[in-house]
Parts: sequence; structure tokens; C-alpha cells
Amino acid sequence: MESRTRKIFGDEHDIPSPMEMHMSKLEGAMVTADTCNGARRTSSLIAGEIVKAVKEKIAESSGKDRNVLVLQQDCRREDY
Repeated sequence: MESRTRKIFGDEHDIPSPMEMHMSKLEGAMVTADTCNGARRTSSLIAGEIVKAVKEKIAESSGKDRNVLVLQQDCRREDY
């Protein structure tokens, strides 16, 4: 059976397979949220999970520990 991605985009695409997707690929990403408490807490939890996933991936591949960068940004809306 032909994959849905191949059916839509053909053989020439840069979309990773589901097996290649992992939160560790978000190292260096920026997590943006609104300034309300719930959004800020969710943003913090997501950033923490990304750091954890990256550290696990590093440990699997090299066994070494290093600092991991994930940025967090609050976005305040002025239209309300």
C-alpha cells in the first residue's frame, strides 16, 4: 500500500517518516505562549520535555551529557 505522504507529494519530498520524528529534533527551538498563567505553565512543561528528550537521545548516541538549549518566549497580545 502506498503511503499517504508519497501519494500526496510523490517520491521527491523532505518530510520525515513517522519513525524519524522525535521531540529531540526540537533542540534549539523556541516555545512561544501567551502570558496567561496556564499558557506559560504549559510552555514551561513542553520546553522541559524537549530538554529531557534531547538529553535522552544524546545519552543513547554518545553517552555524554551536555547543556541543551530550548528558548521560551511570552507573547503579549495588545488587542484585548
